[in-house]
Amino acid sequence: MKRIVLLLLIFILATTGCSVIPDYLTKAKDTQHIIEFDSQLSVIMINTYSKLWSNAEVNGLNYAEEVARVNNKAQESLDLLQKDKIEVDKMMKKLSNPRSKYSSAYDKLVESYTVYTQIYDMAFAPIGTPLPDSKTVSELQNKLKKSSDEFKALTSQVQ
Repeated sequence: MKRIVLLLLIFILATTGCSVIPDYLTKAKDTQHIIEFDSQLSVIMINTYSKLWSNAEVNGLNYAEEVARVNNKAQESLDLLQKDKIEVDKMMKKLSNPRSKYSSAYDKLVESYTVYTQIYDMAFAPIGTPLPDSKTVSELQNKLKKSSDEFKALTSQVQ
């Protein structure tokens, strides 16, 4: 019986071209991609909150109510960011302790992850927390781009 199940599993995998576990490099690249995408979405949220703050001050609006209104409209995006953050955290744990040939790429992934976490935390900062200035956000975006580019260069060299 075990033999039949094993043969069936091998047949399915062979005919579909799927592998049971993607290799380390694939997982690392997928994680980097999520980090880049979600960082951009987080920056959009940060910029939106900054604009809300300015508009609230100028027009005498309640900032907390304006944030709640925007968050209701952007709930799908916020849910995606939160779900992805949990997934990225899990993947970073799985990717830790790479083989030596992946260690430099992993170091760059960690750099990206560190910046991503800072940007994510800004996007989900509680109301009343000082908003980051655009210079800070821009510097973080530049750091992320640099580490992402270096990660991509390193992973293109390693197979």
